[in-house]
Amino acid sequence: MTMHRDCFFTSIALNYLPKALALASSVFNVYPQSRFVVSLIDHQRLSTAQCEALERLVTEFRTQGRELSFVDPLSLYERPDLFTYKFNVVEACTSVKPAIAAALLDAAETVTYLDPDTILYSRFPDDTADGWEFQVTPHAIAPAQAGSLISERLFMFYGVFNLGYFAVRKSTQTLAFLRWWKDFCIDYGADAPQAGLFVDQKPVDLLPCFVDQVNVLRHPGCNVAWWNIFCDRRAIEVGAHVSFQGQAWPLVFYHFSNLHHAADPALRKIANPLSLHDDRRSEVSVLLASYPALAALFEDYERRTEVLAPRCREIGPVGGPSRQMPPVSVRLLLAEALRRGMQYPGDPALESPRAVGWCSWRYILRRSSKRDLKTALFSLMSMLRLTLAASLLRFTH
Repeated sequence: MTMHRDCFFTSIALNYLPKALALASSVFNVYPQSRFVVSLIDHQRLSTAQCEALERLVTEFRTQGRELSFVDPLSLYERPDLFTYKFNVVEACTSVKPAIAAALLDAAETVTYLDPDTILYSRFPDDTADGWEFQVTPHAIAPAQAGSLISERLFMFYGVFNLGYFAVRKSTQTLAFLRWWKDFCIDYGADAPQAGLFVDQKPVDLLPCFVDQVNVLRHPGCNVAWWNIFCDRRAIEVGAHVSFQGQAWPLVFYHFSNLHHAADPALRKIANPLSLHDDRRSEVSVLLASYPALAALFEDYERRTEVLAPRCREIGPVGGPSRQMPPVSVRLLLAEALRRGMQYPGDPALESPRAVGWCSWRYILRRSSKRDLKTALFSLMSMLRLTLAASLLRFTH
């Protein structure tokens, strides 16, 4: 029996609105009876005119029989000022995902998350999907082959599963995991792989330890992206198909992550992280022009977003001054002090990073044993020694 997917969502800041709407349109094309929710991290900073413009978008979608809505994720947190202080915009947009998923499960049978820079092309392979409570996709579905540009070791830094997709069904274990995941992200949702942290994604390595009914969706057409094209060697073929290990599969969704835009279109790479790769020193080309079917997919994606961009520009940018992010060390110190029970009285954004860091450090020191301090110092020295080696290993096989 095919599973019913009744609610999809994504999480963005306002500048990603064209991508989110392109994704929503693709979801409605495949699942016309579903609802699509956009979590907008800067919702509280919108002007009245901007909120009214978003409501007009909702009305337009509704006249087409499509249920679109926008939500403010910060309304789900007791101290949104502390949350936004600790995270940059990417970290914040990702860290709110478990809270939004839990809230949407109140009224949905199944909640499906997709990153805003994805497009859904066909239905999920749900015909044999009965029984799971939590579904995720791995970064790669086979070990890196000889000559692969990207090693599977890369995913040891950033997480086994790519959280550009997950789906949940309501159950006791699912809700418990979402609560734990939300609390973990409140404390440790920073982008700090050197500390074993990577936004919302790295902690989900523990998912199979905490939830019995986990389905790892290994369909080759799901979550295709630059990292698995150059690791397990999936390839986009003409007609929205994926070839993998000699077989053809329908493309379910592609993840257009880290798009590279070169001044010379002939020099465009498949992704920004590959932009410094020297093609002359490898048999593996990273030029988009070397993959005609993939290039056509990229052109179609850019047409989808460009059609929506003028309407989104009418809404305008978020007002107010942009603030400089404090160093990640200060943000992690504050997170650890809050986790240990510190009650921060004011808004840390109104104080200097040095003051916030010193306040957090003093609180931690007063509640740490000598053994804890020695362990922390040893870990710090080890981390400093390993940072350079880790950076050299990430893109080597």
